[in-house]
Amino acid sequence: ILGFAELIKSEASEPDAQEYADVIMNSGTHLLNLVNEILDLSKIEAGELSFNYQSTPLKSLLNEAAMAHQSTASAKQLSLTLELAETLPETIETDPTRLLQILNNLLSNAVKFTEQGSITVSVIRSGSDIAFAVADTGPGIPPEAREQVFEKFKQLENFLTRRHDGTGLGLALVKQLVEHMNGRITLESEVGLGSTFTVYL
Repeated sequence: ILGFAELIKSEASEPDAQEYADVIMNSGTHLLNLVNEILDLSKIEAGELSFNYQSTPLKSLLNEAAMAHQSTASAKQLSLTLELAETLPETIETDPTRLLQILNNLLSNAVKFTEQGSITVSVIRSGSDIAFAVADTGPGIPPEAREQVFEKFKQLENFLTRRHDGTGLGLALVKQLVEHMNGRITLESEVGLGSTFTVYL
């Protein structure tokens, strides 16, 4: 589907056809991501998801994650900034694919739910861990709902989800991946001011 949509987009001269191809590509990409998330969660639950740890350049991986969401943030007039502590190592031993998956899910959520303001990715040393924090100036999450956001297929039944579609899989997958990488994730949030998800690995 994605391949033929891209072919139509590259060869079509009519603006309408290009627009329709864009819709197909965006919808197809959304569906592909959904299928991949379900497959990953299923593999984790079956104990079959593999991790490939290797020496990974940290700054280039973080730049890659930020750049992937820069255009979407800019389209909503949101600033997206990367703040890296000077004490960070050049490389870390991690699974770069899974770490990118974690960061991409957190950034995707931040951009989706933030209507104005900023998104900041801060990375620091925290004892023997590295802490990856994604902070937004979105609507925030009330205290009684904070555990729910990490549950599969759970979305908060309020003004947030009436305006944003989704499956409630992203954060559940993030939590599972982080825990399988011997890490932990925390959430700090204040209604009306924003949320900060911090992953310690």
